Amino acid sequence: MRRILWAWISLFDLNGRFYKLLKTQRPVYDVVALTGTKIAYLSYQFEERGPARRNTGLQSVPRTTRVVLKDIEDGNERVVLSRKIPSDFIMMKAGGSFSFGIDLRGGVIIARSADGNLAVGVSNSPNVEIYDLEGKPLRSFALKNQARPATPDYIDRFKKA
Repeated sequence: MRRILWAWISLFDLNGRFYKLLKTQRPVYDVVALTGTKIAYLSYQFEERGPARRNTGLQSVPRTTRVVLKDIEDGNERVVLSRKIPSDFIMMKAGGSFSFGIDLRGGVIIARSADGNLAVGVSNSPNVEIYDLEGKPLRSFALKNQARPATPDYIDRFKKA
C-alpha cells in the first residue's frame, strides 16, 4: 500500500497572483488562512481497511485526524490536535468502481475565528475549541445544536445516490 507522506499547498495573494508553494509534512484535506503568517491544515492518515459490512453497505477504515498549524515563512509545523477516529463510510458507486462517500462518525472542521485564531470542531460534538497561533488552547464553548443520528433511511438514501 502506498502512503502519501506530504503534500503541496499553493498560496496566492488577494489579486490571484501566485505567491508561494509550501511543502507539508502530511497529506492535506482542508486549509484555512489565519492571522499573520499562519495557516492551519487538516490531515488524515488512514490505516488499513477493516472488514466490510456487506449487509449495511459500510466500510470501516480507522484513521488518525490531525490539525496542524504551519508558518508560511519559516515552514515550521505544529500538531494542535491528533485524534484516532474510527470511521464508517457509506460506499458509493462512481464510474463502475466504489469510492468513499459520507463518513457517518463525523469529521473535524477547522475555521478562522473572528480574532484570527484557529477554531476546531468535531461534527458529532457540540464543542468548539479556540487555539492561539502557537497551538495553545484559549477557550472552548458549546453550540446549542442537537445531534441527529444517521438513521437506516438516511443511509439508504445515500446508497441510492
